[in-house]
Amino acid sequence: MPDPTQPLDVLAVIDAVCDRFESAWREAGDGTEGPRCEAFAAELPAGLREDALRELFAIERQYRARRGEDATDWAGARPELGRFVDEPSASDALAEAATLTGPAAPSSFGSGQLRLRCPQCQSRVDLSVDSQLDEITCGACGSAFGLLGSGAEADAVAPRVGRFLLRERLGIGAFGAVWRARDPELDRDVAIKLPRRGGLAPYEAELFFREARAAAQLAHPGIVSVHEVGRDASLDGTGSIYIVSELVDGEPMSDRIKEWRPTPRQSAALVADIADALDYAHGRGVIHRDLKPSNIMLDRFATGGETARAGLANLGRPRLMDFGLAKRDAGEITMTVDGQVLGTPAYMSPEQASGQTRWIDRRTDLYALGVVLFRLLTGELPFRGTATSQIQQRLTDDAPSPRRLDDTVPIDLATVCLKCLERDPNKRYDTAADVAAEMRRYLAGEPVLARPLSPWGRAGRWARRRPALATALTLGAVLAVVGPTAAVVIGRQAAKLESQLDERDELIRQQEQRVDELEAAKDAQGSRVHAQDIDPIRVEAIERLLTSSGERLLVAARQSPRSSAEGVNARIAMSRLLLAVGRDAEAASLLAEIGEPSITGLSNELTQLRDALTNAEALRDTLREKRLGAAGVKAAAQLQEAATPQLPEVNLTPSDLVNLADVLLKQGEGVNKP
Repeated sequence: MPDPTQPLDVLAVIDAVCDRFESAWREAGDGTEGPRCEAFAAELPAGLREDALRELFAIERQYRARRGEDATDWAGARPELGRFVDEPSASDALAEAATLTGPAAPSSFGSGQLRLRCPQCQSRVDLSVDSQLDEITCGACGSAFGLLGSGAEADAVAPRVGRFLLRERLGIGAFGAVWRARDPELDRDVAIKLPRRGGLAPYEAELFFREARAAAQLAHPGIVSVHEVGRDASLDGTGSIYIVSELVDGEPMSDRIKEWRPTPRQSAALVADIADALDYAHGRGVIHRDLKPSNIMLDRFATGGETARAGLANLGRPRLMDFGLAKRDAGEITMTVDGQVLGTPAYMSPEQASGQTRWIDRRTDLYALGVVLFRLLTGELPFRGTATSQIQQRLTDDAPSPRRLDDTVPIDLATVCLKCLERDPNKRYDTAADVAAEMRRYLAGEPVLARPLSPWGRAGRWARRRPALATALTLGAVLAVVGPTAAVVIGRQAAKLESQLDERDELIRQQEQRVDELEAAKDAQGSRVHAQDIDPIRVEAIERLLTSSGERLLVAARQSPRSSAEGVNARIAMSRLLLAVGRDAEAASLLAEIGEPSITGLSNELTQLRDALTNAEALRDTLREKRLGAAGVKAAAQLQEAATPQLPEVNLTPSDLVNLADVLLKQGEGVNKP
């Protein structure tokens, strides 16, 4: 059998392979060879193959025995299986066990191991062949079954343990058998718990011995008293422990709730009394760690407690037992496979399920108390499923509300239950006394202090567990709500931007048209004159013209708007006349009226005009030296007279000004004539 101390996930892997192997054998016909256990064991890692192969061999041996095949024949020819042939099979052990009259009867197997399968959950059960066989408890699901009929002969055991005389066996638990015994010294009946033979490892026995001594210090009406703890070598030859406790006349809560569903008030009264007992134990440093209905006795004759005060004395007062005594890896189990109730630790807190033993404290018991309350209110457990999935649910999922299973459960009780079942110990009640106080508030018709988690709080917890999905759903919800509004706003903004773009396009078109007009004006003026060829005589004529008619010419230049092509040409023509006679400042002022684009576009022309004015003086001196003769003087006088225009007394237009400038600045015509 696999080592029970291995992690649950490792055991689950081996069990899964064994289950598939059995299924393959059930499907195999009688005329077929049948599957081989070595092939299935080879699927597992090397560290698990030995345990798995032993389990698989036992299964194959059972099915081949039904066919009449002897293991010596078929297994002897397979080298990997030879070492398992001599081990006793389950059928052999059962045949031998059928001759036993009790655990003390002799057996040819001595301390050998008997491997069985639980009829409820099909889990392997490993026990000594000298164990009680009429009532066997499955360590996986907690169910009890027997191989022998019950009778007086089956209860035959050593008549004395220590000073106590054994009378009758009361039941079987994970720890061992519970017996009614007589204490001759104190003349009273007691309950003695005897461990299963071979059921406890030495370190477990020592651990339970220390914890039992601690539990023996507890004296509370809600706790079954432990009278003493001792060792007796007659039990198994090693001095195994036995525990003597108070004999309670009642029944376990687990038996009562199988066929009985308490009312909410009855549930609250029971939990209040249980919480009182837990708080007493916690105050003395004792943590139960295995609280569940089977460890709660309903004492028919106990008095006091909340059940009695609430008029529910017929229930029996709940009393806790087995503080720290039950094995950690047993416990009640409930899981579902195809609708059949099987098993996984049902009352285990998340910190226990994750193996974080350093975090186990009184709040661990409060989680189990919440599971008990959930079971009382709904008749169900908060988590169901396979063993692996139940452990995973405890670590990752919040417990469901009892009202999801039964909407008649009072909201206050459901709220208290969920607070006990918080995955984070810091969010549970701090003490069992707080839980008891909440139950009494409910029984008194007062509101409980715990507040139910709001929908936003539940959504926040769910989002922390599934951040990616929560983000996607949040984004989808935001888009669903904000999307239509955003579409309208965006549409309006788009229309506004479209209108603004149209306006900008129109302005750009107008500016481009203006630039084209200015470019045309610049080209037209550039083709009219080269300033370096202006004659000095023409300069003198321009000076006289500006002196006599300068104001009229300026009026003509400014007659048209400066942004129009006509206005630009007129101002440029007047500026050329002013530049020709050295009146640069006036020319610059007039050109400034045109605007930056015009000035920039005409910069080259203005530079040429200024250079022409600079060279005009040198040209004038040269002409005078060459033309000292009478003919030259006469020609110059004629030219001067011809170049001096006589402006009519009429209004000049910009076009007239442009034409006049063209005439006066005409390039070099008549200069060289005699």
